[in-house]
Amino acid sequence: MSQEITKKEVLKTITELAEKLGRAPTLPELENMSRVKRRHVREHFTNMTNALRACGMGAPKAGVRIATGLLFEDWATVARKLRQLPGIKTFRKMGKHSAEALLRLCGHWSAVPRTMHDYATKNGLEKKWKDVMEMMAEQPENDWPTDGRKWPGPKARRSLLKKDRLVYGPLMSPAALLHVPLNEMGVMFLFATMALEMGFMATMVRTAFPDCEALREVSPGRLQRVRIEFEYLSRNFLKHKHRIDGCDLIVCWINNWPDCPLEVLELSKIVGNRKRQNLTAD
Repeated sequence: MSQEITKKEVLKTITELAEKLGRAPTLPELENMSRVKRRHVREHFTNMTNALRACGMGAPKAGVRIATGLLFEDWATVARKLRQLPGIKTFRKMGKHSAEALLRLCGHWSAVPRTMHDYATKNGLEKKWKDVMEMMAEQPENDWPTDGRKWPGPKARRSLLKKDRLVYGPLMSPAALLHVPLNEMGVMFLFATMALEMGFMATMVRTAFPDCEALREVSPGRLQRVRIEFEYLSRNFLKHKHRIDGCDLIVCWINNWPDCPLEVLELSKIVGNRKRQNLTAD
C-alpha cells in the first residue's frame, strides 16, 4: 500500500529542503531527498510550480551551479563526521547541498573523492582537511563509495598470476591504451576510455554506419543524442563513402580534413594537451 502524505507534509518538506539547498528544490530533488513523490505533488497541487507557490517560492532555476569550494567543504564535513568517505545515500541525509550538485560536477559518485582530492590539492587545503585527505589516500579508487555499483574487477587477483612469466611493477604513467592508436579500432578503444570525462555516454555501438550513438550534455541538465563515426584519419570518412547527413561527429586520431563540414574530435590533440598540462603541473 502506497504511503499517504498530507498536503501539510508536502509543504513542510519543500520548505525544509529549500533551506538545506539554499534555493527552491526541483521535483527530482524532492523525490530523491525525501518521502514526497511526484504522485503526492500531483494529488495536492497538480504540479510542482503550484506547490512552490504555496510555499511562497518561485520556480527553481535550471542548472543551478554551486561553487566547487562549497561542495568540497560540505562533502568533507560529512566525511569528517562519519570518519569515512560518504556514500551517496548517506550524503543525501547529512549533506547541506544536494548530491545531484556533486554528480553534475563529477559525473558519477565514484569520481567524487578524486575530484575533491584534486580541488583540495590545487587550493592548498591539505592541512585544513588533513584527516579527510588521509581517508582518500588510504582508500583505493575502486573501493570509493558509489551508489551501489562498483567498477568491475577480478574477484581473485592471485588466480591471474602465471608462474612461468615475469612480474612487472606498476606503470609510471598508467593508461588504458599504452601506445598511440594505429587504426580505427584503436581510436574507438581510446575514445571509450575518455568518453565519460569528455561528456559522452554511449547508448549504442555497432559495425554499421554510424559506428556509435551517444548522449552529450549540451547545457546543464540538457542532453542530446549525437551520431559518431570513428576514423583513424578524418578524411577516411570520404574514402569509406559515408553520408554527411547520417553523422554528427567524426572521432579520429589525426584530422587531415580541414574543410570537413562535420564536427571533428581529434584525439591526438586532446592527448597532447593533457601531456603538456601534466608537465606544467609538475
